[in-house]
Amino acid sequence: DAQLEELCECLPQKVAREGMAARLADFYAAYKPERLDEHGGVKGVDAVLKKWKGREPELFYELTRKYAAEAVELRARGPVDGEAEAQAERSEDEAARRRAEEAATSRRADEERLLARQA
Repeated sequence: DAQLEELCECLPQKVAREGMAARLADFYAAYKPERLDEHGGVKGVDAVLKKWKGREPELFYELTRKYAAEAVELRARGPVDGEAEAQAERSEDEAARRRAEEAATSRRADEERLLARQA
């Protein structure tokens, strides 16, 4: 528990929450895209995160269990006409979004370290 508390203190809650929301959006983008809003975020993400607060690993376990059959079916079916190109484009877009998110997270962490040193 002490290690977890130490970890939690070094990772701002806002950054952790944003990371969780992004991972949830990635999951739904792959298995249940209708759960995403027009910006690619999870519809009702605040309610989901509130409901599963402190049990985030359990959330992903349950989602994986719930959509496992669908995931296997999607892989077994393979791409249909144009789907491979669309998937490649989505993958590129997702990679670019992740890079931008990582850069923003890194900048925030640098800013917070700088502020901590100045305090």
